[in-house]
Amino acid sequence: MAADVGGGEDSGKGKKKGRGKKGTPRVDMTPMVDLGFLLLTFFILTATMDDPKSMPIVVPADKEANDPPQDPVAESKVMNIIVSGEDRIYHYMGKTRGEGDGGGMELQQVSYGKGIRDNVLKNKERLKKSRFATKDDPDPMIVMIKIAKDARYANMVDIIDEMNITRQTKYMLIDLSKQEAEIVADYEKGEGMAKSSVTKTLTE
Repeated sequence: MAADVGGGEDSGKGKKKGRGKKGTPRVDMTPMVDLGFLLLTFFILTATMDDPKSMPIVVPADKEANDPPQDPVAESKVMNIIVSGEDRIYHYMGKTRGEGDGGGMELQQVSYGKGIRDNVLKNKERLKKSRFATKDDPDPMIVMIKIAKDARYANMVDIIDEMNITRQTKYMLIDLSKQEAEIVADYEKGEGMAKSSVTKTLTE
């Protein structure tokens, strides 16, 4: 259906014969509709809706052959955070121990946000008041963030945000070990929870 702009053929009807006034020419606007849709499609396809964002992570420098050996870190200074599948997050203090090492660790499940944040702050304050805190190192706690293979990227972003919120500067990201995955699987079984993807692979 064509769109017309302008007067009709009878625009001069009813006037005296002689030199009549010419009517306004008709303009067909139908092609402009197609042009408008083409321009709209072009701008939608070429526009950038959201720029990709990167998260800066400071990693330690590569160790050189002539570097002096580093002193071992006390287990009591280390807080381990396990980022697992199904949006689950666990934490424990110290070293992972199996049955042959004198007992298991105290694994605790918390929630993202306030749950893990309160535990990080509580452990930070406790270690600041302990014998590990010195003048040169008033905040001795180290956080080991262990990412399971089935964890979502958003989970990693959330836990790093918590490190920034709690001003925890000493932390590192590492993979979840098989031994820890087995401990998480035992915890899920004991609590009657559905298995996450990473723990399912241990029993298949």
